[in-house]
Amino acid sequence: MKSANFSCEHLRSTETCITSSSAVFNNLPDLPTYICDDSTRKDLMEITSLATDSTIAVKVSPTMYCVFGKPTTNNPSGYCHVRVTDKEIRCCSKDCKTIMARAKQLKSRKICTHVHILLCLGIIKNDDNGASNTLSSESPIASTHSESSEHVDNNPSSQARNATIELNMRHTLPYCIPSNIVKQAGNIDSINGWPDIFYPSVENCQLCNGILGPSKPHPRTRGNSVLITHLNPFKVIKVHVKSCSNCLAMHQVFPYQLGLFNICDKVLVSFDILLEWRHLFRKGVPISIAIQSKLNAFVDKVEVSPATNELENIANHLYNGFYCFEAITERDLDSVLCGICGITGEVYFGDGNEKNCCDISEIDYSTAVPDQSTEGPIPLEDFLGMLKRRWIECTTYTRCQKFNVNVSDVPPVMAPAIRGNIIYNTEHEKNSVFLKQYGMPSEGDPALLHQMIYNEDISMTELKNYSVDELRELCSSCGISTSQKSQASTSQKWDQ
Repeated sequence: MKSANFSCEHLRSTETCITSSSAVFNNLPDLPTYICDDSTRKDLMEITSLATDSTIAVKVSPTMYCVFGKPTTNNPSGYCHVRVTDKEIRCCSKDCKTIMARAKQLKSRKICTHVHILLCLGIIKNDDNGASNTLSSESPIASTHSESSEHVDNNPSSQARNATIELNMRHTLPYCIPSNIVKQAGNIDSINGWPDIFYPSVENCQLCNGILGPSKPHPRTRGNSVLITHLNPFKVIKVHVKSCSNCLAMHQVFPYQLGLFNICDKVLVSFDILLEWRHLFRKGVPISIAIQSKLNAFVDKVEVSPATNELENIANHLYNGFYCFEAITERDLDSVLCGICGITGEVYFGDGNEKNCCDISEIDYSTAVPDQSTEGPIPLEDFLGMLKRRWIECTTYTRCQKFNVNVSDVPPVMAPAIRGNIIYNTEHEKNSVFLKQYGMPSEGDPALLHQMIYNEDISMTELKNYSVDELRELCSSCGISTSQKSQASTSQKWDQ
């Protein structure tokens, strides 16, 4: 469908009446001076170019505007209705679902481009009653990365999010969970059965000691939750939360004594299942495969199973939940290797699946900032704290800001007892095939060099005694270029 063919009852009613020219808007004259983030401005410029022969916005009734936007599957014409009243501003597009309540905080996660267009046209004023509160988190004057730890945001929803994450950062689990806790879920399964509603038992805020409000559903989740145990898979339940009226921290169920782990208030899974996945992970089984296999086995044993899309959603929650479970587990870094999961997968010894190696897809492999501190990357404990916060956020809220860290800031995973005073990360400086796929230079053939070392054609202990000609011959046989600079650098390193 073309945008020119769009029609609705409001537009049809305007065909036979005299419409004020002030109610029809064909462009965005104030776009160059409109205050917004770069992403929003880019979207508005694209919409303006798409609407060269069309109307951008039309006032079709005292409370309704027809606004043009990017065509989508749900809205191929690009046009949608935006209702503007004294109480709220509501975008009717299925892709947006933006609701701005006057004198209240923003209810949706983001102001859509349709509402931005009305803001740019001056139809919605930033200085309306309560508008400053309404637009404080996702308004044109706010950054889209308002949830960044470096950004101070006075929006109530951001305060509540930060307070909730800080509260959940206090949660820890022992590496060896007592057997009576692990068995507790099975005991309840076989004796008493599970309640239909789970809610926090505390009455006072664990951050500020304020009074908590009544229990209520998680404000950012829809529908029911599911309980997953070996004897009771896919039991439909409800999980409620309590919020502090003072610091706004949301208190969630932490059912440790019940032998359960809470994931995003959508899935409660028993510890024995998580521990089973931990052991499979140690044997080299990718955690996604372990989760899918367990869910398939549960589907075979129940009469009524969740729909396919529901199973996919549960699997995603369980994936995040497993890594959060490992991230909040306390362990002695001197007795483990990984530091995140506390285990060494057998893949490292040649007997397992390479997919079980710890991997962070959000690592930025671009060139590091030139003025980076010479002290090296952040301490491992601080980095693990970043990852813990990341996984807690993923298992508390369904929508999270993308995690990103530069490769030069990733510390080597080393036990504290074997670390020096200064830790350097030189992984991103190596010439490797892996780094080449991220646009980093690579030369030579590591396989040839490895084969020569394996066949003992090269003695690593005698390498420092090689002459310059011998080193050049060795590099030439592996396709590695040489220079006087490399020779001087190598000599300097050996002298140290």
